[in-house]
Amino acid sequence: MTTSATNKADREDQLVLMELFIGKALRIGVLLSGAVIALGLVLLLLQTPTAFPSAPWQGFRQIWHSLLLGEPFAVINAGLLLLILTPIFRVAASVALFFYQRDFVYVVITSYVLGVLVLSFLLGKAGG
Repeated sequence: MTTSATNKADREDQLVLMELFIGKALRIGVLLSGAVIALGLVLLLLQTPTAFPSAPWQGFRQIWHSLLLGEPFAVINAGLLLLILTPIFRVAASVALFFYQRDFVYVVITSYVLGVLVLSFLLGKAGG
């Protein structure tokens, strides 16, 4: 087998491994977020009606504090956050894997997509 044929076979093997890794990461992220949301729902059912938050959360610090206290809505929000972060992790993993493969055109393109995702997540506001 020639060197170029060997390199092509290695590259195809790397692409298959990359696709398998990304698929597993997406499945694990969705299953984990679903489990966290289900835990939050169970906690909500076990608590009294006063478990509802009196005011909306104002930031990650307040959500984190509520999560440490075991408040059901904070647990549900953590699960939703994991669900949102799953595709962002997928794009970040793609950047790393393209960099490892030295495919710099895709590194630049995927990095741009990652930047847009992160900026939209950080700067986005719900409810105006």
